[in-house]
Amino acid sequence: MKFIEAQILFLGPNFKNPKGGVASVLSEYNKIYPKAYFIASTNLKNLLTKIFGTIWGIFSFIFILSTRSQIKIIHIHGSSYNSFYRKFIFFKISKLFNKTVVYHIHGGKYHLFYKNAKFITRQMIKNFINHSDCIICLSESWRKVFELHFTPNKIVTIPNIIAKPKPEINKQSKNQHIKKFLFLGSINRNKGIWLLLDVLRAHKSEVKNKAVFYLGGHGEIGKLKNLIQEYDLNDVVKFIGWVSGEYKHKQLANSDIYILPSYYEGLPISILEAMSYSLPILSTTVGGIPEIVTQANGVLFEPGNKEELWRAIKFLINSSNIKLVKMGEVSFQKVQPHMPSAVLNNLNNVYHILLDKT
Repeated sequence: MKFIEAQILFLGPNFKNPKGGVASVLSEYNKIYPKAYFIASTNLKNLLTKIFGTIWGIFSFIFILSTRSQIKIIHIHGSSYNSFYRKFIFFKISKLFNKTVVYHIHGGKYHLFYKNAKFITRQMIKNFINHSDCIICLSESWRKVFELHFTPNKIVTIPNIIAKPKPEINKQSKNQHIKKFLFLGSINRNKGIWLLLDVLRAHKSEVKNKAVFYLGGHGEIGKLKNLIQEYDLNDVVKFIGWVSGEYKHKQLANSDIYILPSYYEGLPISILEAMSYSLPILSTTVGGIPEIVTQANGVLFEPGNKEELWRAIKFLINSSNIKLVKMGEVSFQKVQPHMPSAVLNNLNNVYHILLDKT
């Protein structure tokens, strides 16, 4: 293990106190590969730290590659738009140093990024994907997308990694009458938050005293609070701020249903984490979500469809606690391939194959 670790450098956003799915993945990778090298390609706090973080990351990257000849594999974690352009620089530097590159693609808009890109950017995307030594995608559906548009040297599907849930989750301690829905993530349109508020506004008399929606995250918080007031949803919608650590554990452990009404996704870490806490899932038919959420452990609807979202909410509100617990048990079984030991085995297989070729 240590022999493999010493030959790997992970590159992605700063994962200290992670905010976001990719940072959470890197945080877990740091636990299973503590002896590997990690370089932050950017710091996501604000625009200034992003710019200087990238510049510092480039210099640090060149320095380490110049002084650590034992590094053989550069494992780049990235997504579309600005993330792509940053990672493309590191990709080119890696190839100048004759390193093996693994491009681990996250994010739910990569296909739109490629489709709508100008000619030069499309050529850059093709160059990055087709000349990386291995592409890692998050689900079989995304694998098909990349195989359709590109000709990668090697492409594998490795599930996103999540931390093991904390023990002692007592399902019976939950409120038997009012269902608790939980959302964790960015507060914006892409995550379907305004759609959810519109639906709850139209049906608040039917939801009141039956369900409460707890929304945690960062983003357009001012708009969220204003709409909760404007729509008179204070009884059914609660903003709980940024959720992490022990507070996150408590929220997941004490919820009945996890909701993520997104328009775009890859394979959301938040859903996987909720499934590890044995929660049923209410989400959309985008990205890799249909591969992990079925009728056995949740309800899916077409993104943006208010009628389908309301039917799903009503179904779950009216479901018995016994039914929800059974759905949660299926969620827990389905998420096992995303646990650290399983992901570690998959990664080691990929690294061994690539190292044998170097």
